[in-house]
Amino acid sequence: MNRELFMYPNYSKGGVSAVLRGRAAASSDTDFHAVFDRDMKGRGAYSGFNNITPRVVRPDRQASYLKYTSTRFSIGSASVLSHPSGASILGNLPDLFLAYEFHSSDMNVVSAELAKLDLNRIDEYRVPSEYMASRLQRISPKRVYQRLRVVPNVIDSSVFSVTGPSDFLSHRARVETEGHEVPIVWVGRFDKGKGYGYLLRTLAMLPENYRAYFVVSLENDPNRLIEFVSEAAALGVSERVSVFADLSPATLANLFRSARDMGGCLVSTSLLESFGFSVAEALATGLKVRAFDLPVWREHDSFARLGVSVAPGSVMELAESISD
Repeated sequence: MNRELFMYPNYSKGGVSAVLRGRAAASSDTDFHAVFDRDMKGRGAYSGFNNITPRVVRPDRQASYLKYTSTRFSIGSASVLSHPSGASILGNLPDLFLAYEFHSSDMNVVSAELAKLDLNRIDEYRVPSEYMASRLQRISPKRVYQRLRVVPNVIDSSVFSVTGPSDFLSHRARVETEGHEVPIVWVGRFDKGKGYGYLLRTLAMLPENYRAYFVVSLENDPNRLIEFVSEAAALGVSERVSVFADLSPATLANLFRSARDMGGCLVSTSLLESFGFSVAEALATGLKVRAFDLPVWREHDSFARLGVSVAPGSVMELAESISD
């Protein structure tokens, strides 16, 4: 049995939990010891995975905990995501292969992490796409890109597949307005880079039977939600918008298949993506995708069949692609 440490700041049900679930599903012969700084309501994120052991460990106790764990379980490798201080701790442990991964599409965030790392101690740097590799090479020193490897994220096909429950929206099979409801699913965070406002403006241009379902991560800042609600009200689409927070992977997959069966789509309004997990997961369920054109979509095989991309920021083109 192989054993690997996995380190990330937040124990949550966000995108990084999908990264770990995908790896655990694809590598059943590997035990993953996942270490987090803080609990962001991640309980249940790894249900059904006997080869994932999640632990929330206070930063001031992590050095002793990581040393004990790596020795006690004979762990030979570690993957660190968005956690330079964790990489510093693990860098002091002998005989441990240390990989640092960049999953953020914000190169300012990536640059800040690079500045905090002991670049000589990292054995390998990883990114989830060729697109991210090319971007990282532009801003990193030679000792980073010489050790750079593209490791595409793995979708948990036992959950995100064309078969499975698809009744999430069954109670909304028909609306009082003209025709059947056409669901539009959006997944992300309420920040500018994810561009939720573009979908709200697009929704305002579409017929009344189109409805948007926003699936978001838990927010620490209530002002983001307030801004979202205010923009929806200003555009007159509040009654055609639903917001869900912290959905389990199985429930999200159900929503995707339910939207697929009702003729809907996933919409990505992101202006930058390092991989695009929600797009990949939606494609795996057979759900159509409409997105702003980003280079990374060309690395998803199913996008050519189920996806349509439009010029970034073009609400008119996005509305046309959805209603086609």
